[in-house]
Parts: sequence; structure tokens; C-alpha cells
Amino acid sequence: MVLTRLLATVLLALGLVTVLSSVYVTPESVAGRLSLDGSFTLMQRVLQALNLARLAGSLYGIACILSGLVLLVRPRVRHDLLVLRWGCVTLLAVSMVMIFLELASSTAGWDFDVYCSAVAAFGAGKNPYMVGDMPFVYLPSSLLFFEVLCAPLDILPARLVYGVWWALFLLAGVYAVCKADMASDKLLLSTVILSGFATVYWSFATGNIAIIEIFVVALVFYGIVRGKYVLSAVSLSFLSMFKIFPLILGLSFVWADRVVRLRSLIALILSFALIVSFNAILFRDEVMAFSSTVIGVLSRPSEHGGLNNPATFFLIKELSERLFDGPFPVLLFYGLLTVLIAILFVFFLMAEDTEGFVRLFSMSVLGLMLIMPRLKPYDFALALVPAYFLIKDLGATQMFISLLLVSVGPAAVRILQMFVAPNEVLGSGMDLLLAYGQTLFLLMFYTYMVGVRVRESGKMPLWCFRGAAHLSDASGRGGDRP
Repeated sequence: MVLTRLLATVLLALGLVTVLSSVYVTPESVAGRLSLDGSFTLMQRVLQALNLARLAGSLYGIACILSGLVLLVRPRVRHDLLVLRWGCVTLLAVSMVMIFLELASSTAGWDFDVYCSAVAAFGAGKNPYMVGDMPFVYLPSSLLFFEVLCAPLDILPARLVYGVWWALFLLAGVYAVCKADMASDKLLLSTVILSGFATVYWSFATGNIAIIEIFVVALVFYGIVRGKYVLSAVSLSFLSMFKIFPLILGLSFVWADRVVRLRSLIALILSFALIVSFNAILFRDEVMAFSSTVIGVLSRPSEHGGLNNPATFFLIKELSERLFDGPFPVLLFYGLLTVLIAILFVFFLMAEDTEGFVRLFSMSVLGLMLIMPRLKPYDFALALVPAYFLIKDLGATQMFISLLLVSVGPAAVRILQMFVAPNEVLGSGMDLLLAYGQTLFLLMFYTYMVGVRVRESGKMPLWCFRGAAHLSDASGRGGDRP
């Protein structure tokens, strides 16, 4: 009891100090004490960071105060669960502050501008794939969808328009998951969706439709959990209007039973064929322009690794170039990593029970993402709902470690990117972390989930997983959720 009251007092004091500091300490007063050598750009970076810290500090302080009050009112509440909830609230606060600051930037939303420019060009009878410096790279039928999204631009600014649309799609995705999993932890779900792999931040920053992918993947999992596999397959094929790579996730249906597997794959193939036929018949000229545009985009040097395409293949390529002189065996190492990911999945498969198709599907999605040759920072949206279904039934300590890998690590990398660009620290190793941080944390999370599952099942006590899963023992096997 004494320890509980002491912890409550510390949280209340920390919260009050943080809130008061955020209110009375202005960014200008702090920046004025720094020696910035007259650099306007650096000054802007510092002011932006201080504003971020100020807003995040206010919300963080409020979370501390609320946590302290909960401990005083309910002194017997489990401390690990309270800390976990307090951490979730903190992650939500920081993520929302980062998103709002990005929306306030005059440079935000360049992808959404491309969508609406393509719609305007198509409406004027021009080629929608020849607008501005940035190409439009989606199937022609997607223009009908974007026409609806861009309609409010006549009366509202672009950042407000897509900001509202993206928020609605996020809420719809969360609602779909809640309907699928009636026992869902809404705080944990919201935390994983909003802060996971910093992908929602990237979607709001660029105006990319990755937020819609979250909603569609939520529908896929709704169909799986509710036994409506055809709905899942059709929802997955819908994404092909925007990005073709998510179709590879349909391979995850092979882990279902024979009837479900056959029905799902047939529905996926037929619905995809229908979309392709629809485009080929009604948008014949635009399909040719679409094909040449996509080929041109994929051949760009900017697509070959780095922050713009942090795919595992290009991470291995850069590592190989640094480790070996002359020709580097990139394909060999990429093949070895692919085999390793497959072996890890086999371990997970052997440890999984027959009722765990949702977890198998989730792990399959993450594994396929790790071997995709093209992966934008916002494409990690595909991993958010699967990550939630993998985390939700873990014990408190396991859940805490998972959130470190899914949310805290990628967010920390993104904050570092605000001050240090990868090309400013070339060759130090830090540049790889800054450019491929999302991929690295996804790989660590994937490996950790395999280790936890194998450890809990007891079916394959391999020494290589004991260290990774040892951290889960403190919370018990399948312990309470927050």
C-alpha cells in the first residue's frame, strides 16, 4: 500500500511539473538560449521539435496525473497493467501531436495533390498519368474513387479534406476490428493502429491512401474471424485498384482448411479478374499509359532502397556493398533471409493450435511483407491489424515488449529523422537505422512473435528462441490483458 501511494505521488508530481513546464516554457525562449550559428533551417527544426515536445509534454503530463489518481482511488490495481495503459496513452498522445504538426505544414499532402490533379486531368479529357512532377500510379478505375474523395476541394483546403477522410477511414477500420473481435481492447487497438511502425504518420504527412489499406485489411480480418472468407478475399482484391503487391497476401489463405482455401482463392482470382477486365474494357487508352508510368517509376533510382523504399532486399543490398569489395552476392543473402523467414514461420506453424488461423494469417502477412521488393514507409499499414491480433492475447510483459518493437522504436526513428537525414551520416551504421528502421523493427517483431509462440507451446524448445522468449516468463503464459 505504501509503495502504491508513493508511486501515485511520483506520477502526480511528474504530471504537474510536465504540464506547468509545457505551459510556461515557450519554444522561442528555449531556442534563444541555443547557439545556432544563424541557420534559419536549423532554427525552424528546433522550433518544430520544441513545439512537438511542448504539446506532447502536456498530454504526457495529463496521462501521468490520471494514472496517479487511478492509483489513489484504486490502490490494488495491478501496476504492470497500469504502466502498460499509461504507455498506450502516451504513445497515442505523441502520435496525434506528430500528425497534427505534419498536417499544419505547408508541404504535407503531396500524394493527395497528385490524386486530385489526375482526377482533374481525366475530367478535362487529358492523360491523368501526365500531371506534374510526381506520377499517378494507380489503375484508371481508381479515378472514380478519387473523384469522390477530391469533391470537397471546391470549398475546403486539401489538407483538411484528406485529413477528415483519413480520420473517417481510421475510425471505420477500428470499428471493423471491434466488430470482429467483440472482446477487443480498444485502447490497445487504437495504440497499435495509430502509432504502429509510424505508418499512419507517414500517410497523413504524404496524403497517401495507406489509411484506406488499414480499413480494407480490417475488413479482411473481419471476414476471417466471422467465417466470411469470400468477403475477405474480395476486400483484398479491391486493393489491387491502388497497389498490386497486397494481392500476394492472398497466399495466406493456403493455411485455411481445404474448402475455405479453395473458396477464398477462387473469389480472390475472380474479383481481381473482374477489376482487370473492367479497366481493360472501359479505360483502354488509360491502361496503356498506366503500364508505361509504372515501369518508369520502378526504374527510378529513388525507388532502389533508402528511406523512400526501405524493403528488406535493399537493406541486404546496402549491407552487402559495405561488407564485400567488388561483386556482392545480394540475391544469395536475400534468398537466405527469405529461407530464414520461412523457417521461422514453420516453427510458428508447428507451435500453433488448429484454431489459430487468425494468428497464422497474421504471421503470414508479416512474413510476406518482409520479402516484398518494394515497400514504402506508409505501406507498413498492411501490418497494423495483423500486429494487433498477434499482441492482444499476450501477457502484460510480452505486450510491453511488443509495443516497444511495433510503436516506440519506429516512432523514435522517425523523430531522429526530423533532425538527421540518412545521407548526413553515411557509413556510420546510423544511416541504415534511419533509412530502414521500420523494416528492422518489423523483422524483430516477427522473430519475437515466433519465439513467444514456440516458448508457450512447449512443442519445440529450441535454444535459439529461449533468449527471445525468456522475457515473457515474468507475465506468465497468456496472462491478463490490460
